[in-house]
Amino acid sequence: VFFDGNHRKEATLGYFKSFLPKVGDNTVFIFDDIRWSRGMYEAWMKIIKDDRTTVTIDLFNFGMVFFRRQQAKQHFVVKF
Repeated sequence: VFFDGNHRKEATLGYFKSFLPKVGDNTVFIFDDIRWSRGMYEAWMKIIKDDRTTVTIDLFNFGMVFFRRQQAKQHFVVKF
């Protein structure tokens, strides 16, 4: 699922929460503009810390979220 929407903290967290009932082990969420504003970055940090996420990847302009239950929780920052 690619999220590119309201660019506000609460709206972004709302998008995240609204799709959670649909996630499976092979689901990937991609959030655009995670550093667009303080609110977007705060939303991204909450998503990283959420117990349902396992692997998160920060690619500066966007973030990827994985939900593989069998995988240990990890966060990566890729700088290029």
